[in-house]
Amino acid sequence: MAPGNQEAYVMTVDVFAFPVNNKPDQKVAQDKLAMLMMDPEVQVEFNKFKGSIPSRLDAEVGELDACAQLGKKVMAGVKRTSCRISRWRSAPTPRGRSKICWVITGASRR
Repeated sequence: MAPGNQEAYVMTVDVFAFPVNNKPDQKVAQDKLAMLMMDPEVQVEFNKFKGSIPSRLDAEVGELDACAQLGKKVMAGVKRTSCRISRWRSAPTPRGRSKICWVITGASRR
């Protein structure tokens, strides 16, 4: 990290969205896929190839490169009480932005 930027972190987030449906079997499949994708070990393996940090802070990053290890250390120390996103590339709706901030700030895990 560049000097003077210890509190700045540029992040691009991958989003996997599932369509809303009323079919129980599809909901079960969506839940299974989401659970698989968010498994800490799967996150580490995925991020080895992608060159990024896992979405989960409880994932062990010892096998990842030095940049990913530093990134996790920075993110672990961030206070998740606010969500400041300066640029929305895909310009989601205000409701969509609110949901994204809810996930980023950790409210979904409380």
